[in-house]
Amino acid sequence: MDRYKKASVLIIGAGPAGLAAAIQLKAQKPDIEVCVIDKAADLGNHNLSGAVLEPQILNKLLDSVAPGWDQTDEAKQLLSHRIEKDDVMFLLGKSFALNILFAIKLAKIFKMGFG
Repeated sequence: MDRYKKASVLIIGAGPAGLAAAIQLKAQKPDIEVCVIDKAADLGNHNLSGAVLEPQILNKLLDSVAPGWDQTDEAKQLLSHRIEKDDVMFLLGKSFALNILFAIKLAKIFKMGFG
């Protein structure tokens, strides 16, 4: 791990928002020092958190600053985890959970503004 004594910008959290902020800052001002810190020891350690990242957005963000990024071994390893099925659960206390994915899909079909 690199040690920093000072940085122009410190970003807490290496999730999608933190990394997007760091990438855009470096793209717009390459000379500033940007440091991103996260509680995970390695990249991708939180990919089971439930966060879903749209690949089109990731491609748009990273292609602008590092064309061919998705062909690196690290990117291939991190992006190899595919989501086969997901659910949205409404938790009611410690012992009951209700799957509300059907309601979200219906809202999308009927154009209710979410889903």
